[in-house]
Amino acid sequence: MIIDGFTLYGSWPGYNEYHPVTKIIEAVDKFKIDYACAISSQGIFVDALTGNTNTINDCKTDSRLIPIGTADPRCNAIENVDFCINNKIKLMALFPNTQGWIPTTLSARNLIEKISDAGLTMIIESPSEGNATAIYTSLIGLDIPVILLDVSLRNLNEAISVIERRPNTYLATRLLAGGDTIEMLTSKIGSDKLLYNSRFPLSCFSSSFLTAKYATITESDRNSIMGANMAKFLR
Repeated sequence: MIIDGFTLYGSWPGYNEYHPVTKIIEAVDKFKIDYACAISSQGIFVDALTGNTNTINDCKTDSRLIPIGTADPRCNAIENVDFCINNKIKLMALFPNTQGWIPTTLSARNLIEKISDAGLTMIIESPSEGNATAIYTSLIGLDIPVILLDVSLRNLNEAISVIERRPNTYLATRLLAGGDTIEMLTSKIGSDKLLYNSRFPLSCFSSSFLTAKYATITESDRNSIMGANMAKFLR
């Protein structure tokens, strides 16, 4: 089974083109993806309720699309989580760097506690040095499963340190396309901590897909990374 753990459609500042959800469906068909977890960029840049509503409706157009919800701790966060719960969403993505808020604030902690109490899985962007540590601090006392998104080679050691200290933490693979990186991580932290994702169509599909699919690891490890690990969160 192959599950793309994070795809992102719509528009993004600095991008000239709007990417519709149908592009995800085209990639699912072309590369024989079983499921793609998807989120509309409107939930990040317009407002969470609009984005969550559009994501849910767009994902209904194809049974292979799994909606990802979102919320912003600065505006109606608890209500947006409740909306996602009521619509049976299992994944909540947070964007502190893109939106400009800090995970260690009390408002962010209230949001994270709400997601944790609901039994959801949290995806949170962590692209810069210090992000993973701040996320770790914001999670103290909570056992919520957390997927670190957009970790790259420049802050990979920090993310590994968080995973070693907090077992219920996982790593999305999109930006880990350097030579032998998947192999090293499989050996160091285990394939059960890695989740394939592409961020397509707002990012290139093939580099992240091919890196994970053809890494020099066992088929059991590959199956875990490419879909089995994410399937556990989707139940």
